[in-house]
Amino acid sequence: MKYYRFVVTACILLVTTVQVSWSCNFDKIKNSIPTYSTEVKGQYADLNGIRLYYEINGSGEPLILLHGGFFNMDYWSKQVQVFSQHYQVITVDGRGHGRSTDGTAPITHAAMALDILALMNLLNINKASIVGWSDGAVIALNMCILAPERINKIVLNGANTHFKKTVPYLEETMVASRILFYPYATMLYSPSYKAINPYPSHWSEFFNKMQTMWTSDCYLINRDGQTCEDPLKSITNSALVIVGEDEMILESHTREIKDALPNSTLIIIPGGSHYLAREKPDEFGQAVLSFLEE
Repeated sequence: MKYYRFVVTACILLVTTVQVSWSCNFDKIKNSIPTYSTEVKGQYADLNGIRLYYEINGSGEPLILLHGGFFNMDYWSKQVQVFSQHYQVITVDGRGHGRSTDGTAPITHAAMALDILALMNLLNINKASIVGWSDGAVIALNMCILAPERINKIVLNGANTHFKKTVPYLEETMVASRILFYPYATMLYSPSYKAINPYPSHWSEFFNKMQTMWTSDCYLINRDGQTCEDPLKSITNSALVIVGEDEMILESHTREIKDALPNSTLIIIPGGSHYLAREKPDEFGQAVLSFLEE
């Protein structure tokens, strides 16, 4: 009986600690979610069993911006205004996100990389640079693995190659538990999802697909016998790894990614977190443009 009480008490303390930790981040994340627009200004591409929504702004060399999980292209609103003065900027709502549909297949980083490559084919874009945040950065890495000749430079903000031990333990515990993560994600992300997604009733199914992807063993396409970081060693595309000093992804893992990429540079911006592009748009934009123009 004493052991049972101890276990129950320990579980309650763990849940409470996790909830307190994530409640501290709640406002930070909420403030990083841009005001969404229900106006459809872009176009849809029918590819790979889904309808992928995209917008194009500016002219010049193609620059594709890829958002993170549960967000949508509006995350990049501040960057589009600046980058489109120099490049043809293509923003995309990833598979199942924003205004795009998710189809019947699982959502994976590899599938989303194939979606963007298919969109490039549709738009007759032979080669593009990629700016990816969070899941978008992982997608950019997978694109380099699948078709390195199609990618010019890549900017990786808040990337990780797998789930376990790349984020603080409390965040890892929260995301791995549906009981904890579902209500949290629903409060944060479902309002915008239900407002602009073509199938708002898919929220629970979409959440399940995303949680499965986030808790998978490896985010990168790799061969049997490889570690999750091994594919990075073959990526020779010029890469900028950029994070805020308060990045959620552990700095040790960020440096592991940077060190594995043969042709990479690391920039750490003071005062920024995982939502760096929203918090520090000027510093982020200047660093990205300087890198792209080198």
